[in-house]
Amino acid sequence: MNDRQGRTGGLIAGGILIALGVVFLLRDRIDLDWNLVWPFFLIVPGAFVLVRALVDRDPRDRTGGFIGGAILLFLGGVFLFGNFYALDWQKIWPFFLIIPGVGLLLGTFLGWGRRDPHRSTDGWGSNQGPPPTPPADTPPPTA
Repeated sequence: MNDRQGRTGGLIAGGILIALGVVFLLRDRIDLDWNLVWPFFLIVPGAFVLVRALVDRDPRDRTGGFIGGAILLFLGGVFLFGNFYALDWQKIWPFFLIIPGVGLLLGTFLGWGRRDPHRSTDGWGSNQGPPPTPPADTPPPTA
Protein backbone atom coordinates (compact mmCIF):
# COMPACT_ATOMS: atom_id res chain seq x y z
CA MET A 1 0.00 0.00 0.00
CA ASN A 2 1.46 3.35 -0.96
CA ASP A 3 1.24 6.61 0.96
CA ARG A 4 -1.64 7.92 -1.16
CA GLN A 5 -3.77 4.86 -0.40
CA GLY A 6 -3.11 5.25 3.31
CA ARG A 7 -4.21 8.87 3.23
CA THR A 8 -7.32 8.03 1.23
CA GLY A 9 -8.29 5.28 3.67
CA GLY A 10 -7.85 7.69 6.55
CA LEU A 11 -10.00 10.28 4.80
CA ILE A 12 -12.76 7.76 4.17
CA ALA A 13 -12.71 6.36 7.72
CA GLY A 14 -12.52 9.83 9.27
CA GLY A 15 -15.36 11.09 7.08
CA ILE A 16 -17.55 8.13 8.01
CA LEU A 17 -16.90 8.63 11.74
CA ILE A 18 -17.64 12.36 11.55
CA ALA A 19 -20.82 11.77 9.53
CA LEU A 20 -22.01 9.10 11.98
CA GLY A 21 -21.32 11.42 14.90
CA VAL A 22 -23.26 14.26 13.28
CA VAL A 23 -26.19 11.94 12.51
CA PHE A 24 -26.33 10.68 16.09
CA LEU A 25 -25.95 14.22 17.43
CA LEU A 26 -28.79 15.58 15.31
CA ARG A 27 -31.15 12.62 15.25
CA ASP A 28 -33.23 14.00 18.13
CA ARG A 29 -33.44 17.47 16.58
CA ILE A 30 -34.54 16.35 13.14
CA ASP A 31 -37.02 13.70 12.19
CA LEU A 32 -34.66 11.21 10.62
CA ASP A 33 -35.54 7.66 9.68
CA TRP A 34 -32.37 5.70 10.45
CA ASN A 35 -33.46 2.90 8.06
CA LEU A 36 -33.21 5.36 5.17
CA VAL A 37 -29.92 6.94 6.25
CA TRP A 38 -27.59 4.12 7.27
CA PRO A 39 -27.29 2.46 3.80
CA PHE A 40 -25.59 5.62 2.59
CA PHE A 41 -22.70 4.81 4.93
CA LEU A 42 -22.08 1.89 2.56
CA ILE A 43 -23.08 3.59 -0.70
CA VAL A 44 -20.93 6.73 -0.43
CA PRO A 45 -17.63 5.01 0.47
CA GLY A 46 -18.40 2.25 -2.05
CA ALA A 47 -18.89 4.79 -4.83
CA PHE A 48 -15.74 6.64 -3.78
CA VAL A 49 -13.61 3.48 -3.75
CA LEU A 50 -15.08 2.31 -7.07
CA VAL A 51 -14.44 5.61 -8.85
CA ARG A 52 -10.95 5.87 -7.35
CA ALA A 53 -10.16 2.36 -8.57
CA LEU A 54 -11.31 3.18 -12.08
CA VAL A 55 -9.17 6.32 -12.35
CA ASP A 56 -6.14 5.03 -10.42
CA ARG A 57 -2.89 5.28 -12.35
CA ASP A 58 -1.40 2.10 -10.96
CA PRO A 59 -3.23 -0.82 -12.59
CA ARG A 60 -2.22 -3.16 -9.76
CA ASP A 61 -4.56 -1.26 -7.42
CA ARG A 62 -7.63 -1.35 -9.67
CA THR A 63 -9.02 -4.87 -9.32
CA GLY A 64 -9.30 -4.92 -5.53
CA GLY A 65 -10.71 -1.41 -5.39
CA PHE A 66 -13.20 -2.19 -8.12
CA ILE A 67 -14.43 -5.35 -6.40
CA GLY A 68 -14.55 -3.83 -2.91
CA GLY A 69 -16.24 -0.64 -4.07
CA ALA A 70 -18.78 -2.50 -6.19
CA ILE A 71 -19.70 -4.82 -3.31
CA LEU A 72 -20.14 -1.91 -0.87
CA LEU A 73 -22.19 0.01 -3.42
CA PHE A 74 -24.36 -3.01 -4.22
CA LEU A 75 -24.87 -3.93 -0.57
CA GLY A 76 -25.84 -0.37 0.36
CA GLY A 77 -28.24 -0.27 -2.59
CA VAL A 78 -29.81 -3.57 -1.55
CA PHE A 79 -30.40 -2.33 1.99
CA LEU A 80 -31.72 1.02 0.75
CA PHE A 81 -34.16 -0.54 -1.72
CA GLY A 82 -35.09 -3.12 0.91
CA ASN A 83 -36.73 -0.25 2.80
CA PHE A 84 -39.18 0.29 -0.06
CA TYR A 85 -39.58 -3.15 -1.65
CA ALA A 86 -39.63 -6.69 -0.36
CA LEU A 87 -36.38 -8.25 -1.54
CA ASP A 88 -35.83 -11.97 -1.85
CA TRP A 89 -32.33 -12.83 -0.60
CA GLN A 90 -32.51 -16.09 -2.54
CA LYS A 91 -32.31 -13.99 -5.71
CA ILE A 92 -29.80 -11.43 -4.44
CA TRP A 93 -26.99 -13.50 -2.90
CA PRO A 94 -25.57 -14.73 -6.25
CA PHE A 95 -24.56 -11.16 -7.01
CA PHE A 96 -21.94 -11.49 -4.28
CA LEU A 97 -20.31 -14.09 -6.52
CA ILE A 98 -20.99 -12.25 -9.78
CA ILE A 99 -19.48 -8.89 -8.71
CA PRO A 100 -16.02 -10.28 -7.82
CA GLY A 101 -16.15 -12.41 -10.97
CA VAL A 102 -16.81 -9.35 -13.12
CA GLY A 103 -14.01 -7.50 -11.33
CA LEU A 104 -11.56 -10.32 -11.94
CA LEU A 105 -12.54 -10.61 -15.61
CA LEU A 106 -12.24 -6.86 -16.11
CA GLY A 107 -8.88 -6.95 -14.38
CA THR A 108 -7.70 -9.73 -16.65
CA PHE A 109 -8.94 -8.25 -19.93
CA LEU A 110 -7.93 -4.67 -19.14
CA GLY A 111 -4.53 -5.61 -17.72
CA TRP A 112 -5.24 -4.57 -14.14
CA GLY A 113 -2.90 -6.21 -11.71
CA ARG A 114 -0.15 -6.92 -14.22
CA ARG A 115 3.30 -6.15 -13.03
CA ASP A 116 5.90 -4.49 -15.20
CA PRO A 117 8.49 -7.22 -15.90
CA HIS A 118 11.26 -4.60 -15.85
CA ARG A 119 10.33 -3.38 -12.39
CA SER A 120 10.74 -5.34 -9.19
CA THR A 121 8.58 -4.89 -6.10
CA ASP A 122 11.17 -2.76 -4.34
CA GLY A 123 11.14 -0.14 -7.09
CA TRP A 124 14.52 -1.04 -8.55
CA GLY A 125 14.32 -2.57 -11.98
CA SER A 126 16.03 -5.88 -12.57
CA ASN A 127 17.92 -4.39 -15.52
CA GLN A 128 19.14 -1.36 -13.56
CA GLY A 129 21.54 -3.14 -11.27
CA PRO A 130 21.85 -2.57 -7.53
CA PRO A 131 20.70 0.69 -5.92
CA PRO A 132 23.26 3.48 -5.93
CA THR A 133 25.64 3.65 -2.98
CA PRO A 134 26.08 6.94 -1.13
CA PRO A 135 29.40 8.77 -1.41
CA ALA A 136 32.16 7.68 1.00
CA ASP A 137 32.04 10.95 2.98
CA THR A 138 28.30 10.53 3.82
CA PRO A 139 27.71 9.71 7.51
CA PRO A 140 25.83 6.46 8.24
CA PRO A 141 22.12 6.78 9.00
CA THR A 142 21.15 6.90 12.65
CA ALA A 143 18.71 4.41 14.09
